[in-house]
Amino acid sequence: MIALRYNGGMDELTLAYLAGCMDSDGYFTIRRDDYPVRAGKQLTPTYQEQVGLRQVTPFVPTLLHSLFGGSLYVTKPSTPNGRPLVSWHANSIKASTAVRALLPFLHVKTEQANTLLLLRDDKDQRKHSRGVNGAFLPKPADAVGETLRLRVKELNRVGV
Repeated sequence: MIALRYNGGMDELTLAYLAGCMDSDGYFTIRRDDYPVRAGKQLTPTYQEQVGLRQVTPFVPTLLHSLFGGSLYVTKPSTPNGRPLVSWHANSIKASTAVRALLPFLHVKTEQANTLLLLRDDKDQRKHSRGVNGAFLPKPADAVGETLRLRVKELNRVGV
């Protein structure tokens, strides 16, 4: 079991503030990794929940990192006169933990967050599935992961 930093003890005001920041400057997405298929190590791609946020000031990304773990880094400006962005992102279980904590306070990106949790629930369910002889079932072709990835991609489209 991975030790997560979030223990459910964060006050609701802070979670609501962070959810507002995620609604405005954050992202919720599903990453598809095709490398294991191309390398001949797996028959299907893997899918991973990802959440993140980029801001010019370090306060919110640092707070998210201290609460949920993940990665914290600075990215170069994308425009000649732009400022560097402080970025936080988390993957897989850490991302799902952050989403579960922030979900009650999200208003704009609720559907994206719920879609990530559907992927986590599917992954957890398959992890504990056993076949007739008690062996773990192999991961089936991941139509669920691809469907959810495309759904969150559509939800994230600008102008939708």
